[in-house]
Amino acid sequence: MDGGTAGWVSWFGPAFIGAATAILAGFPLEHYRRHRDRQGVAAVFASEIAGLVRVTQQYDSMTLFENLAAILETGHDVPLGQFHTLDPAYGPIFEKNIEKLGLLSTDLAERTVLFYGYLIAVRASLRNLANGAWDNLPHTALRKASEIRSGIRVWRDAEAIATPLVFDLRKIANESWGSWVLRRPIGRCISWAKQECNGVIKPWRRL
Repeated sequence: MDGGTAGWVSWFGPAFIGAATAILAGFPLEHYRRHRDRQGVAAVFASEIAGLVRVTQQYDSMTLFENLAAILETGHDVPLGQFHTLDPAYGPIFEKNIEKLGLLSTDLAERTVLFYGYLIAVRASLRNLANGAWDNLPHTALRKASEIRSGIRVWRDAEAIATPLVFDLRKIANESWGSWVLRRPIGRCISWAKQECNGVIKPWRRL
């Protein structure tokens, strides 16, 4: 090896080591950040879903609406008055974290979206009732009863998926990084690192 080649190699050696070190150091760091983001989005959705179900159960809201529907089904219209209900929308927590749904498994993401879809349907029914959508229409009482019954069925479906969904989300929120890494397909991680390193190693081999 002549002096020029030796000098070039002596320059490239540290550069190669620096590049390889950056790749190997950056891989676990990015992996950890992804894990933390995944934990965060799981914890947020679990908290809101559990809170919505708990409040409904605490105030026995379904029994209240079932009793109201039973009265309306007799044909006797009951003035509902004005009560507070949210717009039929996903809400700020879902909207803020929707782009992070991809951090969850396909099954968890689908069940989360399904729960919020049920929630929107229930809120739409409540909004229709609160705004008097069937007032001054024929069979007003029966129309209201039908809407209430529909909302109850949808919320029961939402409750049915909420319990296992919250459990699975909390499991992810509490999972350590080490446990997550061990559950990941190691071959995929090694393949990624190999591809990144080959960008540096292969040119070196051709020298």
